[in-house]
Amino acid sequence: MISVLRIRYNLLPYYYTLFYKAHTQGSTVIRPLFHEYPTDKTALDIYLQFLIGSHIMIVPVTDEGARQVRAYIPSSYWYDYYTGALIQAKQQFITLDAPLETIPILLRGGIIVPTQGYASNTKISRTKPFELIIVLNANGEAEGDLFYDDGESLTTYGQRLLDASADGFNNLDEQINAHEESKPVEEKPFHQPPKRGHRHGRPQPASLRDMDDLPKEPSDDMGLGDMGHLMKVPGVSIERVNYRTIDRIQVKRNLKEFDDESEGSSDESEEEEDKDKKRKRKEKEREEKQRRKEKEREEKQRRKEEKMKEKEEKKKQQQELEEQEKLKQQTQEVQSNSE
Repeated sequence: MISVLRIRYNLLPYYYTLFYKAHTQGSTVIRPLFHEYPTDKTALDIYLQFLIGSHIMIVPVTDEGARQVRAYIPSSYWYDYYTGALIQAKQQFITLDAPLETIPILLRGGIIVPTQGYASNTKISRTKPFELIIVLNANGEAEGDLFYDDGESLTTYGQRLLDASADGFNNLDEQINAHEESKPVEEKPFHQPPKRGHRHGRPQPASLRDMDDLPKEPSDDMGLGDMGHLMKVPGVSIERVNYRTIDRIQVKRNLKEFDDESEGSSDESEEEEDKDKKRKRKEKEREEKQRRKEKEREEKQRRKEEKMKEKEEKKKQQQELEEQEKLKQQTQEVQSNSE
């Protein structure tokens, strides 16, 4: 369950953009398969599988104790979210493994999915660097978009834009633009007209401006084979003050390798979560201390009021005694005079 929640946090930028589009364009966030494949008669009968946006498919496990699930694969390139493996099927049913700790997720070719690192809450998650999951379609192209604001203001001013295009990983152009003038945050697509090109008949690893650490010439190690249509671009930062472009890029044969190498970054995430817990604990201690002080103040006031009330009662009793004594004396005087 923890891994599923982490994926949900990872995909928050993608969800956020979808909800922005739903608000401004009336598009849908959660969709049935026939929404994207209206001419596929089989898709009309699929009611358990669903799409998040147009390119992420969820195949839920609805049978108790099941460790596999039957899924229908429409006519597109689809990839396993966890491994990056190409699903070798089109317009047919297949069986997917569904371990207890995972939910089968498939990515449709042609999308650039913006993600962010997971955290204990969305406030911390929004401080994490962005990451692009680039999934190429049959033409070796991908495009995506991102809506990004401060997450708090009803009317946000400023602009944070990310442009990128991918074509067979031969060219990956990206740029983060910051504008000083105030203007409402806008949606900006990643996609730009792709520049076609393959060398030695195979897709090449991503290249980026001023990336001296990447090989200048193709080699056998650079071929990705069946995995050559999916890659992750880590380290994309869209900051409030400092805007910078991607500072590193790596090509992995599958997403599992990248996740293994990213264990170090999880330590940083845990450290931030610990700081957040400490901060919350201190706030709780301060609130508790404030409550104790307030309670002591109320108790002191209550005692003071009780003392005043007791004093008033004694004074009242004393007055009554004095009046009784006075009345007694008057009675005695009257009796004495009558005699």
